Amino acid sequence: MSQLTKNQHNVPVFYLRQWFKNGTEKVVCHNLENGSVFEVSPDNILARRYFYEEERENPDNRVENILANMEGLCSQHFSILNSLNISPVRFTQESKFVNVVKNTLSPDTCKAIKTFAAYQYLRIPGAIDQKRYELTTTALTEAQKDYLLNAGRFVDSGFDYIKDRFLSLKILVLMSAGQDFITSDWPCFDLKDSDSSPVLGEEIGENPEVVAYFPLTPRLGVVLYPESHAKHVGSHRMPEAHVIACSDSTVRNQNTLVIQQADRFVVANSQKDFIFQVAKKRKKANMA
Repeated sequence: MSQLTKNQHNVPVFYLRQWFKNGTEKVVCHNLENGSVFEVSPDNILARRYFYEEERENPDNRVENILANMEGLCSQHFSILNSLNISPVRFTQESKFVNVVKNTLSPDTCKAIKTFAAYQYLRIPGAIDQKRYELTTTALTEAQKDYLLNAGRFVDSGFDYIKDRFLSLKILVLMSAGQDFITSDWPCFDLKDSDSSPVLGEEIGENPEVVAYFPLTPRLGVVLYPESHAKHVGSHRMPEAHVIACSDSTVRNQNTLVIQQADRFVVANSQKDFIFQVAKKRKKANMA
């Protein structure tokens, strides 16, 4: 048997490395529970021992290997996106960078983004906890819930359940030449203009009001939406991938969503005090 991976990441190392602090191989992690900030290697955060094992007393790395293979394929595309030199420029020059990003969004890259997003949408503890909450009113026993919500089974069967809907979504890439996008321990999530959250895995790709958001790199964020999302403004006529330059205020809005959704940790490439200012107002903090 090949060597087993014991420390299994909920958010992949290759993805987190994109937020390296300048001159280091560490990211800056903000702990929303206690207000601490620390620099850490991506290898040493957002992981749990044998998390994806269907039988932790008899690990076989089956699901971990599925995720590793997916990450190997997708990381190539993310590396290209992260290497784009999107630097602060005048507003009149932003169209040049928009075209550079647009030219990287080949069909294979779009598929990689959506595949990675679908897996990341499911593979974190917060998503599993949310689904357990959603199942509280069902007739399932606790033993049945435990079986279905085993992280390995949940990711494997869940991806098969949602993959076609994720692949059908269109991509709006938000490009920032100013402020950085941040990420978290819950980087890919769906949302809708409502007081209630979408039912996990059920509404995305089905309900035209539901979209998903996902920070791709410190310079790029992506909104995944169904073609029926806004037909009155021509969403059904949009290409599979579209790129727009966004203002610092838009970046702040997206970063606020990331902080509000995060379970415990927010990751950036520098210390950002506004993260804790936003975190104080989030619903999760108020419910604690």
